[in-house]
Amino acid sequence: MIDLIDKEQRVINYLRLSVTNRCNLKCVYCVGADKFEAKYLTIDEIERVANIFVTLGITKVKLTGGEPLIRSDLANIVKRLRSAGMVEVTLTTNGLLLEQKLTTLIAAGVTAINVSLDAIDGATFEALTGVAAVNKVMQAVEASAKVVPTKINSLLIKGTNDSEIVPLIEFAAKAGVAIRFIELMPIGCGTIFEGVGADQVKDVIASKYGELVAYEKQIGNGPAKYFWIESLGIALGFINALSDCFCDKCNRIRLTADGFLKPCLHFGQGLDVYKLFALSDIEILEEIRNTIYNKPIKHHLLEGISNESKMMVQIGG
Repeated sequence: MIDLIDKEQRVINYLRLSVTNRCNLKCVYCVGADKFEAKYLTIDEIERVANIFVTLGITKVKLTGGEPLIRSDLANIVKRLRSAGMVEVTLTTNGLLLEQKLTTLIAAGVTAINVSLDAIDGATFEALTGVAAVNKVMQAVEASAKVVPTKINSLLIKGTNDSEIVPLIEFAAKAGVAIRFIELMPIGCGTIFEGVGADQVKDVIASKYGELVAYEKQIGNGPAKYFWIESLGIALGFINALSDCFCDKCNRIRLTADGFLKPCLHFGQGLDVYKLFALSDIEILEEIRNTIYNKPIKHHLLEGISNESKMMVQIGG
């Protein structure tokens, strides 16, 4: 199988596939107040696109949203993706529906799960998400960790949940899962908040647990840099798209729920694959290959320039 390479000689082998732009939470940095059409590809359309991506050499896919578990046919989507040749089919979820669907998802072929959890404190969680359900999410993390590799994703906002660093880490240790702190990106409604830098998080951790030790073992397919907290026996990762730009090593592309291929999260341009479905698979493949080849070199967020106007929930995280 030939590597899929862009003009910067980056090997592109990882697809983030949004299966819906709807969500059952209203996270303040993701959903916003704007109304937009709920639209997503059918399971047959997803399978067709997946076969094309596998032909191109992409065999790792992360299912995102919105909240992917809203889709009643998600387990069947997973089965179709595995049958198409996707070796790894992982999932990012807010956890509200996870525990009740976990057994079916694992049987369908899900290979790993990330759960978004930004606070342990009930009032803080509700302020961030609009829903009083933190215990339900925590129970889902613990259940998931027993049957499949599971990680927690946490996004910190200054003045909102930056006091949750230690409680989140200690819950991750109790559940026996890795935790990753993700830097807030100024996209959509995320532009009105101020994130918490990795150095600040590391200072809090060092004062509580001692200096972090670099952890070299690969965990998942993402760009996180991991450290080890010896006293707790867990790995802790940082994804810092702004303060520690990793664009030169980016291996991913995104397909939105309505079928728009985004070579870069931070740029609005890409390829409307949905509008190409009247073409043959070979013709669509060549359009996708050309779009990926011209993947932007890097984002310009540090210069205060954003080329994406949509909300994160519309893009797929």
